[in-house]
Amino acid sequence: MSWFLFFSFLPLVIYQMGLTFYPLRNLDVSRTLSQSICHAGQSITFDIIVERKAPFPLFYCIVEEVLPDSLQRSDTGINKYAHMNHPVSYEAKRYKKQILFPFFRRKIKASYTLSQLPRGEHQLDQIRIRTGDIFGFIKKEHLFNVNDTLIVFPNKRRIRFKYTLHSLEQGEAIVQSNDFRQTNMVAGVREYLPGDKFSWIDWKQSAKRQDVMTKEFEHEKSMEAFFILNAVSSCQWLAFEGMIEVMYSMMDVIQKTTDSKIGLLSIGKEMSYFPSHFDVGSREKIMRHLATLKPSNEDMFTDRLQRQTTVLSTHSLIFVFSCSIDIRFIESMKKLHSKHKKRLHIFLLLSKNQSIELQDTINMLVEHQIGLTVLTEVQLMKDPLEVRV
Repeated sequence: MSWFLFFSFLPLVIYQMGLTFYPLRNLDVSRTLSQSICHAGQSITFDIIVERKAPFPLFYCIVEEVLPDSLQRSDTGINKYAHMNHPVSYEAKRYKKQILFPFFRRKIKASYTLSQLPRGEHQLDQIRIRTGDIFGFIKKEHLFNVNDTLIVFPNKRRIRFKYTLHSLEQGEAIVQSNDFRQTNMVAGVREYLPGDKFSWIDWKQSAKRQDVMTKEFEHEKSMEAFFILNAVSSCQWLAFEGMIEVMYSMMDVIQKTTDSKIGLLSIGKEMSYFPSHFDVGSREKIMRHLATLKPSNEDMFTDRLQRQTTVLSTHSLIFVFSCSIDIRFIESMKKLHSKHKKRLHIFLLLSKNQSIELQDTINMLVEHQIGLTVLTEVQLMKDPLEVRV
């Protein structure tokens, strides 16, 4: 009986000793992303591949992705603005781990999906591997440094412009229209296409060609649209995200529709300036900046803006975005308005309660005839988003 027990437990003892000295740190761990660049609210699939040289039997293996704090939020699209005053409800503690049973396999793979990704630059640095014996007497763990960067751009919103300011000759004239096309300069005619306005039909040419023909208009000359961003810490998280989202979408729509030059002055923890006459990759650099921007801890907007007014062209359409307003901000906008007049428009992103509390302060901008649009959760939850300029 004693020899029987000895030989029965001998394999277990050998396995326990082997597992005790098994070099978990020698595992080759890698990570692959389905895509390294995406937009807020989208999903990404991760594959973690673990390779080992010796086929030592492992009963189980727990593969865990150590997610950074920047990914401990969820972006549910326009629905997140329903609780503008309670952004904590969108903070989500994410755990991504998977248990595998490799036994003698030298290569194992764990896959998982991250959904509702928040905007930002997310550094994926660590993967934790755990294993042990079947009885739980031995537990081994090792943290592997595997570096990958995930860039999540802001959500691209559909925007409907009610009255969009246009610059016909590099700022020499300002007109208002509901379409980005200038419809008083006819370049020719073409066949009617679904979606063309009834007023565009050229009846004379239609009668000659026995087919419905519409007027084809020249696109107006490119304008310069300059954006100023007030990135301060007093903003609520959802208001700040909404501000970045609306600005990102406006830039994309204006540039694609009018082929305009886009410039940006971002004032926060660090001041970033992207002139409208920048190089070919200026758009990508601006979008990358908006994707990685975080609110600052100090309110230096007014002082820094005064030192940078010389970089603003008098012919540019200037859009100022802010999610906070005070007397100093209003004074700086008055000075800016005195130089740019009707070419200045301010976007304030506030919660509905804030807009009511700050109504008297907001009226100070209206009294000075400064272009102003206040966007609350009511407007931000509309699709498409209606913007009056």
